[in-house]
Amino acid sequence: MLLPHSHNTLSYKGAMTPAGLLRAAVVLEDSRLGGPQMRVAQVAPLVDAMAIETTVFFSKEGSDGFARRLSEAGIKGVAINIAKPGRGKTTMVRYVVGFPAEILMLYRIFRRERFDLVHVNGSYQLKGAVAGRLAGVPVVWHLNDSGMPGTIKRLFHFIARFCASGFIVSGERVRDFYLEGTGLKRKPCIQIPAPVDTGFFCPNGTNGRPAETNGGREGRPVSRRDIRILTVANVNPWKGYRHFIEMAAALTQTYGNLQFLAAGGVYPSHTGYFSGLKRMIESKGLENIFFLGRRDDVSVLLETADIYVCSSLSEASPMSVWEAMSMEKPVVSTDVGDVRRYIRDGENGFIVPVGDVRAMTEKVRTLIEDERMRRTFGRRAREVAVRELDVGICAEKHAVFYRRIAAGRKT
Repeated sequence: MLLPHSHNTLSYKGAMTPAGLLRAAVVLEDSRLGGPQMRVAQVAPLVDAMAIETTVFFSKEGSDGFARRLSEAGIKGVAINIAKPGRGKTTMVRYVVGFPAEILMLYRIFRRERFDLVHVNGSYQLKGAVAGRLAGVPVVWHLNDSGMPGTIKRLFHFIARFCASGFIVSGERVRDFYLEGTGLKRKPCIQIPAPVDTGFFCPNGTNGRPAETNGGREGRPVSRRDIRILTVANVNPWKGYRHFIEMAAALTQTYGNLQFLAAGGVYPSHTGYFSGLKRMIESKGLENIFFLGRRDDVSVLLETADIYVCSSLSEASPMSVWEAMSMEKPVVSTDVGDVRRYIRDGENGFIVPVGDVRAMTEKVRTLIEDERMRRTFGRRAREVAVRELDVGICAEKHAVFYRRIAAGRKT
């Protein structure tokens, strides 16, 4: 049973009388702060209360932010020399050349530390899975996308057949994408959405802290009389930013009191794409769109927003949407990932076809003109987030599945 909890705390019935300490190693080849990294930082402290001790191994490269998050959460993190996958010839050569030595390094760590379970995140993060199998440690493979290129998907299928003891999938579409029609479907599997800390992402919970929203480009600051339309997503083509800008342009023709805010980092590989977006904004004469960069105060930004928009072309379990729901914001989202499972179209938000700018524009227009609907949708959205997406619920599912997979080692 899970009881109400606040940020990074958990009241868990039975936590004082655990079935026995289970030691889990989590391997992240990419340590940039993103969905998998944030999930680890949120879930690990809570499963610790369930007698599951987590050690996170992550790439040293670009790891300062993630290392700090782990430290703040009280989780043991170990930075290791492991090459992260990525674009570019040099990066891929380094990744492939270091593959055997890095697997051997992880194998030795798993054997020496006598872990009960290895958890790897993402179909392309193969080294931890192979090392865990060689060390005789059960491997839980966490899958959280539905758009991986065919070559990587096939490589995953080959390695997972021998190395995976079970799967965590972040949504039904992820399960179908990776497991449907394959022998992997016979392995243990559990669906756990990306979590949201509903105690932290709580309306009126920001204590009046102001959100600095005038960043990324010049323009007038947000007025309290403006209607603020927010999206939170790293700047890349899969987040549908061009559609977001097209929507903004269409609505700006009718309304003079709109501000469009976009919070998300720009990786070096997408600077060209970002430059193209800025040219697009200039060509349309828009002066009410602000790119805010990567933000650590997302809850504050959400507090100041009136409408949340997800314009993505592909998602699995979009944490930013769940956070908006938790903050009682009405959401207009493309039909990606498991959004339809938690947003009931026309009841607590709107769902539109992927790439349909006209439909997105009209649903946002409906919310602009109906403040009562915005409040009703937001209240209902939070009820769903608390009931089905809270981090405590997700952590308990992790703990139960971990113990199931670890128990299989002894049978």
